[in-house]
Amino acid sequence: MLTRELPRAMASERTVKAVLARLSGLERLLAPIDDALAMIDGKHLYNDRVKLMLLRHCAMRGTALWAWDATTWHKVIGTTQEAFYAAHVPRPHAGGERQALMAVAYLLHCFHDIPSLGEVKRVALAEKIFGRERIAATLLRVTEVSAAWGYRSRLFLPIPRKLKILLNPMSGKVFRAADRSGRTVFASEAQGSSGSVVA
Repeated sequence: MLTRELPRAMASERTVKAVLARLSGLERLLAPIDDALAMIDGKHLYNDRVKLMLLRHCAMRGTALWAWDATTWHKVIGTTQEAFYAAHVPRPHAGGERQALMAVAYLLHCFHDIPSLGEVKRVALAEKIFGRERIAATLLRVTEVSAAWGYRSRLFLPIPRKLKILLNPMSGKVFRAADRSGRTVFASEAQGSSGSVVA
């Protein structure tokens, strides 16, 4: 159905919203996408464009997005901004759709290998996925730890390598940092296995 209806809608309609309105019977496919987009922290400027991008690639590949492998996600999201633009018709407007696609893929547990996507504004992406307030609080805690270790106490200072690991909430690991006396001064919990970072 999608492989027939989507090309017709894209050929006859002038706006993304109108194309989406022409499509029917896609609730099972669109419901998880809508849920993920609703969870993203932000202004939701790209929701319709992201939905159309995902639907177009589902139609091209003949599979639902949750069946895509990492290679497919690399093509859909792009390992560079230029590759992302090249993968989509109509061409994305500002590139903000790329981060929204990453967030959707992450929230739906379809794709987590964010570092493999090349240059990504990781803090901005983490804010979309986990929320601005939560990321700001985490960055503040990391800054306090770095100050306790003798680094300057500014929020966006160059952070030592050991602390950069703590800023990756998408790693799926539990990290603990200890000060010079061995006392734990920072602990962050996520899903998965455990690791440790010491001064």
